[in-house]
Order: sequence, then C-alpha cells, then structure tokens
Amino acid sequence: MTDGTASHGEIAALLAGLDRGLDAPPAVQLRGILEYGILIGTLAPGDRLPTVRELSALAGLAPMTVVSTYGKMKQDGLIETRGKAGTFIAAGRGALSADSLRSFTDEVDRLLARAQELGIGPSRLAEVIGLRARLQLARPRLEILLVGMFDTAVGDYLRQIRPLLDPGDGFAGMVLADLRERPPPVRPDFALSPMTRRAEVQALLGEGVEVAAMSFIPATETRVRLAALEPGARVVMVSTKPQLVLQMRAEALRFLPHVEILQCLTLDDPQLEAALSEAQVIIHASRADRVRDGLRPDQTAIEYRYTPDLGVLRKDILPRIEALRARRTGSRSEGDE
Repeated sequence: MTDGTASHGEIAALLAGLDRGLDAPPAVQLRGILEYGILIGTLAPGDRLPTVRELSALAGLAPMTVVSTYGKMKQDGLIETRGKAGTFIAAGRGALSADSLRSFTDEVDRLLARAQELGIGPSRLAEVIGLRARLQLARPRLEILLVGMFDTAVGDYLRQIRPLLDPGDGFAGMVLADLRERPPPVRPDFALSPMTRRAEVQALLGEGVEVAAMSFIPATETRVRLAALEPGARVVMVSTKPQLVLQMRAEALRFLPHVEILQCLTLDDPQLEAALSEAQVIIHASRADRVRDGLRPDQTAIEYRYTPDLGVLRKDILPRIEALRARRTGSRSEGDE
C-alpha cells in the first residue's frame, strides 16, 4: 500500500476520457475511468480518492453520480472506506506488471489504429466496446473439456480447436487415463471425446455433461508424405492394437493407391521383424515409434498422425455447443423473472 493521495491533476487527466456524447451513462463511464487508472497504476492500492464533492467538481457530474459509482465499486471490492479518513483503492487491486501493461496497451493501440482505418471515431469505438462487453456478460460462459489419449495429442488438438470456440468459454484438455483416476479440475458443461471412447467418457463425466464424439483425419503433413511416396513402394503399417492398424490401413488407402501395402501388423506380432526387413516404407502410429530403431539407410519411416476434422466440428459440434448455451440463457432468463 502507498497510503498516498491521488493528485487532482492525475484524476483530471483520467477524467478527460469522459464523453457526454456517448450513450453510456456517466456513472458507467466514471467507473470505467477509475478502473483504468487502477489498471495502469495511476491509482495504486492504498491511494486516497477525492471526496464525492471533489470528484463531482472535477468531473462536472452530479454528486449522486459519484455516490453511485463509489457505492458499486465498494460493493465489488475495488475501493474501501475508512471512516472519516476517506475512500481508498482496495489492497490487492494493483496495476498490471510492466510487461502485461505493455502488451495490453499495444493491443489497444492496434485496435485504435484499425478503428481509424475504418473511419470509426473514439466515441463510436467506445460504444461498440461497451456493447460487446455487455453482450459478453449476458452470454453464459461454458466450460468445455477435450479428452484425448496422449498428452502431446491433447495439446495439439487444443491449439487447433481453440480459435473456433467462443473466446469467453473455458477450454481445457485431459488425458483419458487421468480422467479415469480423478474428475477434471473444473466440471465441464460440454466435452469432446474420440469416437471410440465417447461412451466411457460419458460414464466418467456423468449424464449431466453433454459429450460429443470428435472425428479425426490424417494430419496434413502425413497426407503430403503419403502422397509423395514412389509408385510401387513396398509398405508395412504398424500400430499398437489390431483395430487401430486396420483403421490406419483403410484411411491410408485413400492416399496410397499407387503403393503396395505388404502387411499391417501390431508391435507384438511375431511376423513384425521379418516384415520390416522387406519394407521400403514403414508407416507407424505415434505410440509405435520404436519400429524406427535400426532402420536401414534405404528405408523411410512415416509417423501416421491425426488431426481433428475441423469441418465436422464446425458443422455438427459447434451448433450443439451454441444450442446448450441458448438453453442456459433461457433457463437464466426464466429464473430472473
């Protein structure tokens, strides 16, 4: 805490942002200005704010407007009163770190520059931001959980899917083996699961959570490497389980009509060593990468990696998420009546 007093000059500089041409009520603007001062460090924890009379004079606002603003900020824990000593910025409400502030102001500057390019003035921009903020507050936040088989894959899927989701929603990933041992840190509203594991994930999360099965396709790099194989290349495919290697074969045939698939085997198949010795190309699942050990210079290994089918996600799953959100919005509205 600083236990200082915010100078009238600093407050006046912040109040220059008041715009009586905006639709936003003065009390809303005043609160936004004071919160911005806290954010950038002009108003530090422990700083004493002007009295109601002083601030109303500085801002040119009615005293009751300041009273209303102070009251709501106090209710939210942003400021505190200390009897006759006055009104102070609450402890724990410090400014952003220097790096965070620099990053934040850079984003604001880019937004201002883009608005200027589009011919959107500051007042109009503030209205748009205020409207978006109100819409976001009125829009229920959903917690979405992605369940996968392996840590690396889960991380990749999160990065690919996140841009398609509402930025206000929570989105986390979890490996199925961990989910079997403990519940997720945050109970999800909606979950994404591999198709073959959907029933198990549903049982683990309970019927109160909607679980959608994800569709997967070979990753772009995998498809490109398969298509580039020489005609007539002798291929052996290897996975960890029989059903997985058969799935790989069925999918790969779409990209490999020009090669000869000698065999499709699992890691524990006794014929594996002999088959590998005959192969020019070894296509293996991510968890079967030990087949790369001891490759000859004339052999090529390709990891068969998957990626979520984002087309199916957009077409089938995102509408289900929005339908769930609409139901939550309706339930909340009925509860407010």
